[in-house]
Amino acid sequence: MPFLPAPARLYKKLRSQFWLSPALSPLDAFDDKDEPGAAIQEVQIGVDVEPDTFADSTPGPKEVELERVIIVVDGNEAIFSREYIIDEKDAEYGGMLAASDVKKLVMGSVGDKLGDLVQYWIFARIDRKKIAEALANEWNVDKERMSRRLDLFIAGFNASTHRVQMVDALMRNLECTYGQFQWLICDELRMPQTKYVVFAGCHNENYLRFFKYWVNDGFQEKLVLLQAYNELPQGFVELGLPVIEDSLDIFMKAPPRGLKLYSQRVNELLSIMRRRHSPTFLVPRSISQTSAVKVEKTARTFMTTL
Repeated sequence: MPFLPAPARLYKKLRSQFWLSPALSPLDAFDDKDEPGAAIQEVQIGVDVEPDTFADSTPGPKEVELERVIIVVDGNEAIFSREYIIDEKDAEYGGMLAASDVKKLVMGSVGDKLGDLVQYWIFARIDRKKIAEALANEWNVDKERMSRRLDLFIAGFNASTHRVQMVDALMRNLECTYGQFQWLICDELRMPQTKYVVFAGCHNENYLRFFKYWVNDGFQEKLVLLQAYNELPQGFVELGLPVIEDSLDIFMKAPPRGLKLYSQRVNELLSIMRRRHSPTFLVPRSISQTSAVKVEKTARTFMTTL
């Protein structure tokens, strides 16, 4: 046997052991007919593998339902306490603190009945000019300084979070004021995400007719009253709605002396009409003639709905 170099001897040995035909070479084994994908496919066909063997068996994240609590504050009937407003240097911070305390108070009452993802929205409206004047008289403060402090308080209240809003609602027309209130709460009550609507300002019985309608319409489970003053009118007590007491002393316990809001004037006129049962309409001298005509029309409209 002739002597062959090492590479040649190895080539001859491989050809004799792995390829039947001597004409084949190791390079001919990888021709176009033997694709790598075909070999992998043969392995996959030959092995019995369950379709879900390699599927991710870990359950996906549980969907959390977003829930909302709407807090509506009538700042003319539920007036924030002196501590939040009186100091001009801290009035802006007092507004932020007041919004936080309102949320904390409501959360402590209804939070345990809600899920893990809850948003608290606060909508407050206030007749800034009249409230500033009433508080200045109540606390013996200059009216301009009181107005400036109240402005800072409102600015801080609105700066607490984007879900908090206090607006200056100076509306001469009583129907517009109550209509705005009705549209806001009525829309929120019909939203499935809204679990509760909390109202602070239930000391004005002009709101009572709206609440009676909503209770009769099946929204009793969503309505909650926040009591600011020491006493709650009998009409709201008879509704049987849950009541949150102001345990944090966020609001004044009685209205300021001399505070005469438009709604209070109408209440006075209605009480006069109920006592006298007379078509003659008596107007207090403190109301101007133009306002008297408007109030008379409003009061007569109310009387037809009582």
